[in-house]
Amino acid sequence: MSTNIPTDAVWAVIVAYHPDPALLDALVRSLVPQVQGLVIMNNGHATDLHGTARENSLNNTLAEGVNIVNLGKNIGVAAAVNQGIDYVRSKGATHVVPFDQDSEADPAMVAELLHAMHALQDNGQPVGAVGPRYVDRRTGISARVLAADTQHCRKTMDAPLEGLLEVDMLITSGCLIDIRTLDRVGGMRDDLFIDHVDMEWCFRARSCGYPVYVVGSAVLKHAIGDHIKNFFGLKVIMHSPIRHYYMLRNGMALQRVPHMSPTWRRNMRLTMTKQFIFYSLFLPHRRKRIPMMMQGLIDGWKGRLGPYTKRPFFF
Repeated sequence: MSTNIPTDAVWAVIVAYHPDPALLDALVRSLVPQVQGLVIMNNGHATDLHGTARENSLNNTLAEGVNIVNLGKNIGVAAAVNQGIDYVRSKGATHVVPFDQDSEADPAMVAELLHAMHALQDNGQPVGAVGPRYVDRRTGISARVLAADTQHCRKTMDAPLEGLLEVDMLITSGCLIDIRTLDRVGGMRDDLFIDHVDMEWCFRARSCGYPVYVVGSAVLKHAIGDHIKNFFGLKVIMHSPIRHYYMLRNGMALQRVPHMSPTWRRNMRLTMTKQFIFYSLFLPHRRKRIPMMMQGLIDGWKGRLGPYTKRPFFF
């Protein structure tokens, strides 16, 4: 593990759920030289990481001190990240960087993020989190970002290649967060389970006076578009019906959260309307997808969160 930064103890938390062994191995190898410690929160069964294929794939990196916490079941991304934060806190971490299992960090990513955070803090500026520039590992194209909502407008723009840009939100994967900030802002909302977890946390941090920033020089390769299809020239991410349940449920539930900006809430209502219509008309498994989206909207409106529970339709 890296010992280049003695005053900071940066730990990585990887949330894994039935991971592709090659992708997980690549992520671990990219992080081992950059962080003080690393823990994989296994959101499935122990055999998901210790089965023959996965064990062979991770043998070398596990020998270098990668820790594994088997959660026994899928407790959701938010809860897994929170338990990972508790774990690294117990190990003396000063900063934490959560990761999805299909990401890969550039060699200097963590150092660039840490340098940017220190520069802001040294100037007396509070910082919620700093995140990398996301790059599609196949095309090399950077993902666009949502600029900070300062004039009640939603503006997407290209991520900077250098310097900092204050944004509305960051994707959880690759974000550097100071443990002291988590003490003040709190952790991720477990009851959201998976979707919009990062959005809610970033808006909560900003409402507490902790802005979030993209660092252009920090790069994270991500599996952008692994499940994307073209519909009449429109690129659509192919999610399962259960994911569409969570997306619409949490989008609806967050309409009542005061720290979500009015602009975000308005745009989310428009987005959910478009999603419901498009997914109902053009995606497969409509007989299952439509009832699940309907239940998601109803559960979100009634505040029934946590893991998905099947209920009688319109109950």
